[in-house]
Amino acid sequence: MSSEQNSLSIALIQHEENSLNLVNDYLTSGGRSVSSNNGSTSPSCQNDVSPALVYTNNHHHHHHPNNINHLYHHHNGSGGHLHDYINLDDPWECSIRRGYGMIQRSFRMLLQGQDKTNRQSVLESLPNDILQSIEENRSMVEESATQSNGIFPQVLATLLRLSMRCPINDIKERFKGLLMDIKAHGIIIPNVINKSISSFIPNKEVPSDDTSVDQTYGMFVESFYDCGGRLEHMFMVMGMHSQYLRHFLNTSNVLLQPKGSVNAPYRYYIAIMAAARHRCPYLVHVMKSKFLLNGGDPKWLQGIKYAPAKLQALSTLNKYLAHRPWLVTHDHIKSLCQGDRHTRWQVSDLVQAIVLLCHFHSLAGFCHSTGLNFEIDHERGHVFPNVIMQSPSNDTPCDPFMSPNCYEDTKPTAREHVEVLLKEMKRLREKGSEEVTSEERHRHFEKEKSEASQDFLPNDENKDSSGNANSMNDEPYCSRFVEDPEFSFQEFKNCAPTFRALDYNWDDHAYMLLTELYSEVADLLDEKFKVMRSLTYKTLAFESDVDTSSLRGAVWMYIHCMYGIMYDDYNYGEVHHLLEGPLKRFIRTVSSVPEKTTKSLYDNFWRDFRHSEKVHVSVILLEARLQVGLLYGMRALQNYHSKS
Repeated sequence: MSSEQNSLSIALIQHEENSLNLVNDYLTSGGRSVSSNNGSTSPSCQNDVSPALVYTNNHHHHHHPNNINHLYHHHNGSGGHLHDYINLDDPWECSIRRGYGMIQRSFRMLLQGQDKTNRQSVLESLPNDILQSIEENRSMVEESATQSNGIFPQVLATLLRLSMRCPINDIKERFKGLLMDIKAHGIIIPNVINKSISSFIPNKEVPSDDTSVDQTYGMFVESFYDCGGRLEHMFMVMGMHSQYLRHFLNTSNVLLQPKGSVNAPYRYYIAIMAAARHRCPYLVHVMKSKFLLNGGDPKWLQGIKYAPAKLQALSTLNKYLAHRPWLVTHDHIKSLCQGDRHTRWQVSDLVQAIVLLCHFHSLAGFCHSTGLNFEIDHERGHVFPNVIMQSPSNDTPCDPFMSPNCYEDTKPTAREHVEVLLKEMKRLREKGSEEVTSEERHRHFEKEKSEASQDFLPNDENKDSSGNANSMNDEPYCSRFVEDPEFSFQEFKNCAPTFRALDYNWDDHAYMLLTELYSEVADLLDEKFKVMRSLTYKTLAFESDVDTSSLRGAVWMYIHCMYGIMYDDYNYGEVHHLLEGPLKRFIRTVSSVPEKTTKSLYDNFWRDFRHSEKVHVSVILLEARLQVGLLYGMRALQNYHSKS
C-alpha cells in the first residue's frame, strides 16, 4: 500500500495511536454510518430505526441502508473523501468492501436489538460471513494477523471486546463462539492485557455488564446503543451509583447533541481538547472514536493546529478553565465573540462550548480518580501473542478462553478512623445550633485555603505504575490537542480576590444565565447537582443508619475552597474536623492535577471503607469541580453579556 493510499491509516494509527481504522470504526458504530456528501441523510433509513435508537439518531448520523461503499465515499468535512485514502488495489480491502455490505446491515439489525428473532438470525449469518472472508483470503489474513495495526486484527479486537463487554448476552456468547471458530481455523486471536475495568477497583465491586440490578442493566443497554455498540468503562464504574448515572447520561446525551452552529464533530473535538488538558488518554481515546463515528475529519486528530481556527481560538479558555479558572475574564469572552470572522463565536454557541469544556475537565478527573483501564479494543487493551507490546506494562495478558479469574485484585482493609469520624460528626451536629461568627468562618476558610497549597502533590519517588490507562507516559498523545501544555494548576492562595458565593453563585446567577442561553441543559445540570448533593445510602464503612450529610458537604466545600470560592454561611471548621489528611490529598490531586492520581493515593484514604464509598467521593469531586468551572466561566460570560 502506498503512502498516499494509506494516509487515513496513518492518521488513525500513527497520529491517533489507538489503531482505529475504517472497518473498526464501522463495526463499533453498529452500522451507524454517516451522512451523504451533501450533508443530508438518506430518508429511507428513518423508517427502519427501532425505538432503542430514536434518541441516538437525534444526535448521531442515521444508518444508511445500502452497502459499505457509502461509508467509504463519505465526505470528511474538509473537501476530501474517505475513499481517497483506501487502497482499492488491495485484494483484502476490496474483499472487505464487497462482503461488509451485508455485515453492515447485519450489525445495524443486531444493535437495534428489539426483535430477538431477527437478532438470532443475524447472529447466525454474521459469523459465517466473517469466516467465509477468512477462507477466501487466508494468506492475506494470516499475514495481516502478524501486524497489530492491520485491518483484520482490529476486527478481531472489536469482536474480542464484544465477546467480553456487552450487556446483550446472546451477542456476547455468539462472538465468544466466533472467536473460538476463528482460532480453530488457525488464525491467531488477541489476548486481553487486563480484564479489569479499573486498576484501583476489583471487577467484583463494579456492576457487571449483565448485572441483575434492573435499573442499572437498563442504563447499560441504553448506553451500549447510544455509544455505537460499546459499554464504556466509565459508565460501568458510575453504575455503582445508578441514581447518579441516570442523571449523568441524560445530561451528557444532551450536551453532545448538535445545536446551533456547534455540530457533532465540533462537540467531540471540544471534548478531546478538554480531556487532553488533564492528560487523560482514556477519555481522549473514547472521544476520538466518537469524533470519527460522527463524521469528524481525521486530519484534525493530528493536533490542534489542524483543527478549524474557531476551535483553536478556544485554547486559551480551555487552558484557564482547566487549571486556573479564576483567570477567566470578560476580556477572554470578548476576544472570542468579537474576534476575526474565522474565530468568532456567537454568545449562544460559546456558552455551549464552556459547558462542554467544564464537563469534560471534571470527567477527566473522574477517569483518573477511578483508575480506568483502556477499553479492550484499544491497542493497549489487547496484544497478539507474536507481537511485542509497544509500551511496558505490569499486567500479564489473559487468554480469553482461560479462567475468568486471570486478573485478581485484592486490597487490605482496616477499620481505623471510623469511630473518630462518627464522634466528630455527632459533635458537629450537636454544636450546629451554636452561633459561629463571620470572623471565625472567614478564618477557617483562609486556613483551609492556605493548607491546601502545602504538601500538595505526592513526591515523585512515591509514584506508582498502576497500569491503568492514565498512568502511562502519554503526554505526546494528549499534548497535540492543547496549546501551552506545560501550563498547569497553581494554588489559589494570593492569586486573586476570594470569590464570594454571596455575590455570584449557582442558584441565583449561573443557573439563571444558562436558563436564558442554554435552557435544555440548565435544568439537567441543576437536577444533577441536587441529586449529587443529596445522594446517600446512610452507611459509613461498616456502620449503617448514619447521617453523612456533613461529611459529603465537607468534601464539596473543600473543593470550592481550593479554588477560592467562599460561602459565608458555611463553617469551614467542619472541613478540618471531618476530612482526614490522606482524603484531603486525594481531593486536592484529583480536583486540580488529576493526571498525578496514583493507586497509592486512592488506597491510602478511607482504607476501611467500601470501594463504592470511594467512588461516591469521586462523583462528588466530578460535580463540585464542574460547578467551580461553570461559576467562573458563567461569571465572565455574564459580565460580557451585560455590557454588550
